[in-house]
Amino acid sequence: MPELESANWRGDHIGTTRVWGLVLWVFAWACLSSCSSLQPKATTWPEVLERLTPTREEVALPLVEIPSGATESPYAGVRVTCGGNDLLFQIDTGSSVTVLRESLRRDLRLRPMGKAEAEGFGAESTEQDLHWTSSLALGDLALKAEPVTFLADSKFDQLPKVTPTRVDGILGASLLQRGEIEFDGPNRRLIIRPFEKSTVQDSQNWIQLAHYENVNGYVVPLETGERSRVRFLLDTGSNVPLIFEEGQNLGARIKETHSIGESECSTFRGTYTLKAYRLPLPLGLGGYRFQPGLTVYVEPREDPRLDGSIGIPVIWSCKRVVLNRSLERAVFEPREAGPLS
Repeated sequence: MPELESANWRGDHIGTTRVWGLVLWVFAWACLSSCSSLQPKATTWPEVLERLTPTREEVALPLVEIPSGATESPYAGVRVTCGGNDLLFQIDTGSSVTVLRESLRRDLRLRPMGKAEAEGFGAESTEQDLHWTSSLALGDLALKAEPVTFLADSKFDQLPKVTPTRVDGILGASLLQRGEIEFDGPNRRLIIRPFEKSTVQDSQNWIQLAHYENVNGYVVPLETGERSRVRFLLDTGSNVPLIFEEGQNLGARIKETHSIGESECSTFRGTYTLKAYRLPLPLGLGGYRFQPGLTVYVEPREDPRLDGSIGIPVIWSCKRVVLNRSLERAVFEPREAGPLS
């Protein structure tokens, strides 16, 4: 029966066509999904930091002074093994992520991670492409799965405007995830010890160390002497003691006083001209004190999350500074010579 055979053929043909159409659709969907998965995905800092491995052994490293433009307040640097090379990195807790020269990329084993909001690339936080690498080490401490980003060599080569010392990288705030961090100023040492061997809890003058999750920064409270506290970002990449946010109450109060001039505040993220003032009231940082009359600065931007930032001069003027991210505690132990004034 030719008509029946023809009908059967058409039915088989239609069925086969539908099957192949389904196969092609599934294949196309898989390709699109694969391509989509290759695109950098936004990620959060808690997701990033939970992958970092803390040290199991104490590591002590020499701190290298990097000229900052402020005679008594150099930046703090440390030698880092990077792709088999011994390089100088600046320690910058105000930078959310470790930043490397673009030319170092070829020496590293990298894995794309995605995007995350990061401080340290200008006045405002920006979204940066991040990568994982296990090619960095601090002495015997291998920085496994360190989140990094890259900056053009031309940008790093502009740093001699701030310092004549060649710097190949910036070690960011993720350092605090590796263990309890101690800045031993008098002996120019950086100590990284296991969290379980903490010394910060031995101090009676410890203060809270809060993690600023949105951009991976660390915040400490300053006591104003008026039964109130203000939140300051710990920023070792700044070469001035205190910078106040203009849009916050304390910054606005200081700005109402007489300015004593302008000064350049240099960081590896740029050099800014800010107005200088005399601190009108004492401030406390645990056992550390900022005396009235200290030269401070007011930054003309409004950040409702923070009242200001604390720079590297405070670190150097302490006998020791201990930061324990796990216990959320910090100690600023003053030298016998007294606080900044």
